[in-house]
Amino acid sequence: MIPQNKICDLSQKLFASETGRDKTGRFFSFLERGPMGELHDWLREQPPGLKTYRVFREMLAQAAAADPGHRAVYRLLADLTSGFEDFDEEPVPPDLADRAFARLLQIVDEAERSLGSSIEHQIATLNEIAAVKLY
Repeated sequence: MIPQNKICDLSQKLFASETGRDKTGRFFSFLERGPMGELHDWLREQPPGLKTYRVFREMLAQAAAADPGHRAVYRLLADLTSGFEDFDEEPVPPDLADRAFARLLQIVDEAERSLGSSIEHQIATLNEIAAVKLY
């Protein structure tokens, strides 16, 4: 069996092009999860709450710096979670917090999956994220 890192190296050689995209027109190789996958994994393990959203926004800023080809999605996700700052003085109602967090997980999952699809699908996902209100 071929080790995963060898498969990723091979796929990068097969699909690499001078444009920074792979030869299929995708920004990410389908074998590579990248920063969005790491963010998604981390978020799934967190409890809903203001601290989670603050740390998530910090992580999104770091991901945007590390992955400039996808800054738009990281920025949209950060903007999406910034509205919870309005609840600083009073607790977020538990049912609202749970629904918003479940929706955020769904959105991050959709964003992660879109990174391996066509550019048109990636743009459609960005537009969907831009239209979402979590609360």
